[in-house]
Amino acid sequence: MKITRSKKKIKETSPASAESLRVLVAGSGPIQSQLLARALRARRNFQVTTASLDVSSLRQSLQSNAAHVILVAGDPHLNFSMLRWIRVSYPSAATVLLVENYDRELVVNAFRVGVKGIFLFSHYPFRMLCKCISCVATGHVC
Repeated sequence: MKITRSKKKIKETSPASAESLRVLVAGSGPIQSQLLARALRARRNFQVTTASLDVSSLRQSLQSNAAHVILVAGDPHLNFSMLRWIRVSYPSAATVLLVENYDRELVVNAFRVGVKGIFLFSHYPFRMLCKCISCVATGHVC
């Protein structure tokens, strides 16, 4: 008796292989958030929404439109407990912290609370942010 196995390829359904990634831009400055969202919307593979950087606004946005990646515009008084809340409440969403400058303590604390990426705007071009978003959506850290 001869046993044969099917060699069908299984199509992956990870966020990176989907048609588009859902990205939520959360920031304390509405103008900065809107500008970043507009630039990301120009890319075909991103569906972008915005929210202010408070728990009630984030909860409402994430309940109405689940995001693969959450971009958090960091400010000097960044609330790490809010980042921890995002990780616990929405474990399937990868968080990327957007900062102007950083130090060792910021990096360590951010990764401790569950951030999957830290992006330094002053050192890297916008296309690298797009690559970072795609990478964290597939489970990588950047």
